[in-house]
Amino acid sequence: MKRRIIIIALLLAGWGGLAWVVLRTKEPPEPVCQGKRLREWLAGYNGPSPETDEVVRRLGTNAIPTLLRMLRAKDSKVTAKLVKLVRKQHLIKFEYTDDYAKNANAARAFDSLGADAKEAVPELIKIFEQNISSNSQNYTAWSLGAIGPAAAKAIPTLLGGTTNTYRGTRCDAIFALGKIHAEPELVVPALTKFLKDPDREVRASTISSLELFGSDAKPAVSALVQSLNDQNGLVRKLAKSALKKIDPEAAAKAGLK
Repeated sequence: MKRRIIIIALLLAGWGGLAWVVLRTKEPPEPVCQGKRLREWLAGYNGPSPETDEVVRRLGTNAIPTLLRMLRAKDSKVTAKLVKLVRKQHLIKFEYTDDYAKNANAARAFDSLGADAKEAVPELIKIFEQNISSNSQNYTAWSLGAIGPAAAKAIPTLLGGTTNTYRGTRCDAIFALGKIHAEPELVVPALTKFLKDPDREVRASTISSLELFGSDAKPAVSALVQSLNDQNGLVRKLAKSALKKIDPEAAAKAGLK
């Protein structure tokens, strides 16, 4: 039994050492606030964190290079397997932020920066088009939406994303277009056709996006009235809300109060 414990301990130590060698990377310099690196602050985004939001806003555009690197993050298959393996044991303390968390935390930080991050738009467009991973692409769309109208140059790229074969990317691209709220004469007709999409989540995202356009989405009113009879309850509920905001008169004629 003692020999078995020693062997297991040696194996775990070996795994830990191998993981350290594979996962160790020389991180570029990044902004520091109150003695903590930006990535350490962003780890606090496991839930709502007003303190982290404030730190991101204080760092401002200095945070952008780090955030872009985080959106580009993608663990190799070897790295993913090593992380999973080492996390199964409890003898060696091991901390590692995986690519999904990096992508998500970067997007939340862009939420905090809003239009102040407009200089990042060209690089965000490149990252989206590179399709590094589905998570990277989805959170990049989120980041572009967070910037708002200042991200209008991303509209052609996001419109391309609305036809992606992956539902998550389609939904995030659709909603980002609503948050950017620019070029309605181009975007609203393009979105309206998705009100008849076979996927209910795509339909729901489309209605939420159109609602963000407000009265600029009036060309979609007729289609939205039809959505009041959608087979999905959430879609019907969203259609009611959108119609009231986009065209109160049309909503009243449809019997909405």
